Amino acid sequence: MVERLPEAGAANALDRMDDNNRPERYINRFVILQAVVLMAIRGLGVLAFAWSTVVLLGGFVTLLEKEDFWCITVLSLLQTAR
Repeated sequence: MVERLPEAGAANALDRMDDNNRPERYINRFVILQAVVLMAIRGLGVLAFAWSTVVLLGGFVTLLEKEDFWCITVLSLLQTAR
């Protein structure tokens, strides 16, 4: 009769796992993806702020209607406060 030794638990199972199948790898990939997306969104926010500053201070104000001017002003202030 063959005697079976009890497994030590999850630690042995993780030691036997391939490095590509570890749960941490999926978590790390998700965190990296989230960081890249947030950096892209932040970059777009900086570009929008720079564009609105150029429009407001760069002489294009004379080409804007009153409603457009106030929309850009409010958006610039909100972006700055954030």
